[in-house]
Amino acid sequence: MILDDYGWRPELAASFTAIARPGWIPGRVCAESHEIYRLATEQGDLVADLAGGLRYRAASKAELPTVGDWVAVQPVEPPGRSIVQAVLPRSTQLVRRAAGEKEEAQVLAANVDTVWILTSVNRDWNPRRLERYLTMARSGGVLPVLVLSKADLAQDASELVAAARALAGGGPVHLVSTKAGRGLEDLGHYLRQGETIALLGSSGVGKSTLVNFLLGEERQKVLEIREDDGRGRHSTTRRELFPLPRGGILVDTPGLRELALLSDLAEAEQVFDDVESLAANCRFRDCGHRGEPGCAVGAAVAEGRMEPERLAAYHKLLAEEKARQERELYGSGGADRRRWKAIHKALRK
Repeated sequence: MILDDYGWRPELAASFTAIARPGWIPGRVCAESHEIYRLATEQGDLVADLAGGLRYRAASKAELPTVGDWVAVQPVEPPGRSIVQAVLPRSTQLVRRAAGEKEEAQVLAANVDTVWILTSVNRDWNPRRLERYLTMARSGGVLPVLVLSKADLAQDASELVAAARALAGGGPVHLVSTKAGRGLEDLGHYLRQGETIALLGSSGVGKSTLVNFLLGEERQKVLEIREDDGRGRHSTTRRELFPLPRGGILVDTPGLRELALLSDLAEAEQVFDDVESLAANCRFRDCGHRGEPGCAVGAAVAEGRMEPERLAAYHKLLAEEKARQERELYGSGGADRRRWKAIHKALRK
């Protein structure tokens, strides 16, 4: 097993040496299910459990190992399971807010260099969802690449490509078709030894088909999209890491039904750089772009230079970030009290 093929780097070796004890070896998490991990190590694939101390020290689930993490593992001879003793520091991570009302982070993948955000050119096109994917990637320090898949289904996808480039703000955009073999050579430029690429997108956009093409074998099950609404079903059921024959490492993920963010405000503003650029020309420095006099953003919407839906998405993302920051400062109860206090004050007026 050559760990270099899985992205092993000098800085990781230094981190491992600083914490390692006799008998421990480094490994990378390739898959996880109910805190049982499949690891790639110099001794081959190992199945491992968490050390009790590691679980006890973790302040949240986000600090426990996830797919893509590098860990220090204590090997155990089969049929026993090896033991994950520590998680090495992450260079990047893809994080969303876990489903449910509780404010909790879910790390989808760690130590990712590039994320391919897939959306098909049929009925899957959703600019608001793509904005959230872009925000999540940039917040985690990952390079986002928009990939418009199933190009064979569109007679002319030029308008979608232009819209995707506007969303990406100068970032890379690729139009591909695995079925027709179109645009795949462009994606090949990202496949370099030791580089980790994650795939994100909703169900039915062609992630599993692309994974099978890159692996050169039918590893992932492919399901047909539904005829009535053009949407797909979940064919990938868990996150998994694969080394690729052409070089590089691929992390495949299930289709995401929802994407609530735990994002940094600066990264959200970077995704909406067109709004921020216009805002510099507003009459008032603290303009909220909600009908204030001299609002350059509102003027752009009125003149058709910006979609009202994009401005609404901008407001929604900022509101979510503000609410998250309030919960961190005051707790969920404190945030609710502040909200109801503002409501009662408005009613009195």
